[in-house]
Amino acid sequence: TLTHTHSHIHVPTLRHFLRAARCLNQLHSGTTMFSSIRTCSLLSLRATQCMVSRPVMLRPLSSARPYTTDGSAIRFTRSHEWIKVTGDEAVVGISEHAQHLLGEIVFVDLPEPGAQVSAGDSLGAVESVKSSVDYYSPCDGTVIAVNEAVSTEPQMVNAGAQSTGWLVKMTKPSASQLEHLMDATAYAQHCEEEDA
Repeated sequence: TLTHTHSHIHVPTLRHFLRAARCLNQLHSGTTMFSSIRTCSLLSLRATQCMVSRPVMLRPLSSARPYTTDGSAIRFTRSHEWIKVTGDEAVVGISEHAQHLLGEIVFVDLPEPGAQVSAGDSLGAVESVKSSVDYYSPCDGTVIAVNEAVSTEPQMVNAGAQSTGWLVKMTKPSASQLEHLMDATAYAQHCEEEDA
């Protein structure tokens, strides 16, 4: 989210605004002669045009998210799960695209820690006001932790499906198991084709 701004206003632009403001103030007080009205109007117009031609530059705040959509670090399945390896474990959740399609999420079913799963096995379900869908393990492994917070606040998945709304942590998969998954670019293309 773009939340704060950096404005690059050149000195000439600021000068035009100040002169226009003085003219308008004089007009309001009735002290400006008729011959100066056109000058004031042109100054106001030029100042406005300068601002339009120099849009305010927006810079996003630095993200505090623990998991990103960096294509070199995250992988996606065709059924819209994501997985990211961090150290000796892997974090799993549903994608931002999936939560968008689901709409407001009202319930999240999580697996039991210690459960052993194979790639493609159901880990649980996510229920929204629209529908209920299963989410699947992207690879073989053992569930080592779950995000209990989403059980009490399922909207966390809507707010940050690929960050604070993660669902499961698993044992680190082998590199070969990650090779068949999509990177961010391939996944974006997959979503476009699927939505077409």
